[in-house]
Amino acid sequence: MTDFSEAIGLTSDILLPEHEELFEKYFKDIPQSYEDYTRYQQFFTRLYGYKEKSFLLDQVLPKWVSIILSHVKLTKDNGDIGIDKGSLIALYNLSLLIDICSYKNVTKYLPHEVSYLEKILSFIETLGTMDLHGFDKYERITKSSINRSLFAWLYIVAKNPFSLDKFDSIQSKETTANRILDACSMNMCSDSICSKIINKIWSQLVTRADQIEARMNKTIHLCLEKISDYSNELYDINEINGYLGLLAGIFKEGPRVELANIGVEVIDKLGDLMDLETREDNTLTKVFVTKLIQRIGLSFLKPRKIKWRYCRGFRSLENTLKSRENNETISNENKSDNIPNNEEEDDEDSLDCTEEQIEKLETILATLLNGLRDPNSNVRNSAAKGLGRITSRLTKDFAEDVVNGIFGGCFEDYDTTSWHGGCLALAEMTYRGFLLPDRLSDMIDILEKAIVWEEADGIIKQDEAVRDAATFISWAIARTYSPDLLKPFVHRLATRLVTVSLFDKELNIRRAASAAFQENVGRQGYFPSGIDIIHIIDYTSVSRLSVCYNELCVKVAKYEEYLKPMLDHLVEFKVGHQIMKMNERACEGLYHLVKLDIAYSRTVILEKLLKKADTVNCCLQYKVMKAIESVVRSLTEEDSFDVSNKDNPFTLERVLEMNKKLVKEADTTSRNKRSTYAKLSLSYFIKICCECGMALSDGVYLKWLELLENFTEENSIELRDGASMASKSLMEKVAGISTIEIDKRIEKRYLHPLKENRFDLTLNKAVLMISSLPNSLLNENIGNELIDFIQDKMRLHLMDSRVYALNCLKERFIESELLKVLSFTKIIECLNFCINDFTCDPAKGDVARFIREKAIQTIISFVKQPMLYDKMSSDIVCKFIGNLLIQACGKNINLRQIAAQAIHDILTAEPSLPILEVEALREIFILKDLNFCEIFVYANVFDMLSQLLDNNVYGSYIRYGLVMSSG
Repeated sequence: MTDFSEAIGLTSDILLPEHEELFEKYFKDIPQSYEDYTRYQQFFTRLYGYKEKSFLLDQVLPKWVSIILSHVKLTKDNGDIGIDKGSLIALYNLSLLIDICSYKNVTKYLPHEVSYLEKILSFIETLGTMDLHGFDKYERITKSSINRSLFAWLYIVAKNPFSLDKFDSIQSKETTANRILDACSMNMCSDSICSKIINKIWSQLVTRADQIEARMNKTIHLCLEKISDYSNELYDINEINGYLGLLAGIFKEGPRVELANIGVEVIDKLGDLMDLETREDNTLTKVFVTKLIQRIGLSFLKPRKIKWRYCRGFRSLENTLKSRENNETISNENKSDNIPNNEEEDDEDSLDCTEEQIEKLETILATLLNGLRDPNSNVRNSAAKGLGRITSRLTKDFAEDVVNGIFGGCFEDYDTTSWHGGCLALAEMTYRGFLLPDRLSDMIDILEKAIVWEEADGIIKQDEAVRDAATFISWAIARTYSPDLLKPFVHRLATRLVTVSLFDKELNIRRAASAAFQENVGRQGYFPSGIDIIHIIDYTSVSRLSVCYNELCVKVAKYEEYLKPMLDHLVEFKVGHQIMKMNERACEGLYHLVKLDIAYSRTVILEKLLKKADTVNCCLQYKVMKAIESVVRSLTEEDSFDVSNKDNPFTLERVLEMNKKLVKEADTTSRNKRSTYAKLSLSYFIKICCECGMALSDGVYLKWLELLENFTEENSIELRDGASMASKSLMEKVAGISTIEIDKRIEKRYLHPLKENRFDLTLNKAVLMISSLPNSLLNENIGNELIDFIQDKMRLHLMDSRVYALNCLKERFIESELLKVLSFTKIIECLNFCINDFTCDPAKGDVARFIREKAIQTIISFVKQPMLYDKMSSDIVCKFIGNLLIQACGKNINLRQIAAQAIHDILTAEPSLPILEVEALREIFILKDLNFCEIFVYANVFDMLSQLLDNNVYGSYIRYGLVMSSG
């Protein structure tokens, strides 16, 4: 089956044509399609599959909105307001699009004509008096979902430039403006999306030129009055959130001068709401408070052109490159960013504020700095943005205090949330040029820690957020500072970005680091081998983690500046990772990179790993031991691991000390996690010592053999496999000590249980130890005992042991010279028996699927053996293919795919095998697509196989397989 362990993304990258057709047909058939339960569920699940990538719907959104609105009737034929079921269903479906694509995208395609203003208002008012309970048998349609669509429409219509007094109706006693405000007030506590739209409508209405004098201050005081209920124990948090959002909207839309006069009063009224540290309110409350206070702070300060900020010069990459071509020196003077015309020159050293406003401004900044440490990421993001915006209007001394507050308040401890907030704030300050060059060294120090941030046993998502924010800083640095300023830090920055681009667990962070590296190469120019590295770690290349650890890192390592940093990064941050898969990837990367710098790896890297392995944490010890095994194996393959070398840290004294500790921890009957990891550590340690040729006493080797035999009798599959791996290396050593001792063990401990024992763990030990024997100790008798055990009908339920036995037969006999000592007929009978084994367990189901899978793999190895080509008849091959066809018809997806691949391999084997009806098979199993076997994952595979139903040779197998599959 396809390996989804490192899937790049499980959502589509395009709007699938079949989905587009399904959605469009559904919208056209409203309301019938909505009332068809099956059809609605299919539509709903497919549509929400695009929520994370809503931009894929942008091209078809105008068409869909138009189709939906064609079902909406705001008025009856006589002009009266009448709400029919079709209109409500259409508006409900429009609300789904608003939820997925956001109201700002949808409103662009709603009718903007002012003639709709009265109709929409009347519809909202009429809907408010209705009871929708029982209106829809599925109870999906609610007032909040309908209002979401109506207010989104009202938002774009009410935004017209004409005075609202012109739309007052003679039939209504209230003005249009009052009716809009009443409708907003009545629905303020709807769902969050609707509440956001309402706040936008309300804030824009009271700040209109024709309404501001009469309504803005009045609305602000209304909000403050509602918010004052916060001190009451019976307060409604949704109502408070609604009015906080409205206040934030007014301070965003309204004129600065008028709002500055009332800002102090608003801060005073907020009271306890500004205490972000001690409150445990709804997160949305803190987000609104953070947005509101930063906008109040902006109202106190006039926009200005600040001369003190760092200005690199050309911010355009095109201009930067042109200046390099012309050998121009980019001067920081007279080359600044384009400053809006409404900003004033910063000729003053003081703020243009009253003492009271400055006092409140300090309170606002303190609250935003606290917000950087808030547990919620939305609050931290908003606080970081707010600090950046306010600092853009401060004097140099005041701005330095803000920057010092960020450095001092976020990075002195090791709390993940405060590091994330601090990194976001630094990125904002850097991008805007407020972090002056004298703090660049401090920021690089923080960046180096943050970009590889990972707390032991911490919350993974929070760690990822810190690293992501650090890549944002790296990107901002490239766009802000001149090459000369960054030159002392180039090597540190380049190596960190490259290692993160290659080795970070998260795809988005790898891509972000890659983009930051590319930005720095383009704008700085000093990055070592920058252009060449960009082509290796581009956006697409870093998509698959296995490729990064096995291929890309090797290509990058050819540039000497990056090899040692990559080795150090893997040892320090990836070996011992809390996710076992990442530790395995680190071992893979070390195996490849060690070969490229043998001297450094043999001394420095191995020493670091040995020190890291000296721990009481058995899980960490096991992970590090796996890494040491990878390093030693790589060095051994290069004939560069000499235990007698003085520079080699893997000395005899150290080995004996480690062995004493590991044996003591592993020599126990306990089967808890700690002891399992200790036993695994010892297994890898044994393998290392045996393969590197360490000279130890006979007693040590025999003790190890005793322990490994016990390990192979454990319940843990991982431990059995680790012990079996170590046994293969150890047996060579033990065989050289005493052949008589080994022969006794084979007879009493291995072959005797294989003949009679019915206890699965004991049989596991017997088979695994047989598979670890050297070829010189294997013979025809052992091979026949394995074949007999595999086919023993009294022990068919011992599936793990039988799979181990079949694997031993494959690896130690069929794929070696020992094949000639076994009976050709017996092997064929055994393989056909295994592939037709359908043993079931009442508790575990089809347990025989494991041995059928192993049998398929063994058949392929068997038919490809050169010494057997003369013996392979068409009948034998036909029987094998027939049994594989049965598996290709089965219910098990994995077996279907493996069987199909096996038939493909038989058909393409060289030299060719004698196959009956070969052309009929080729039409199905030989396709141009190299990934054709993935077709056998899906149910339509049966249509392909049905072509063989009437085949004289293979038809009976297909029919048998389909009957077995259908039950």
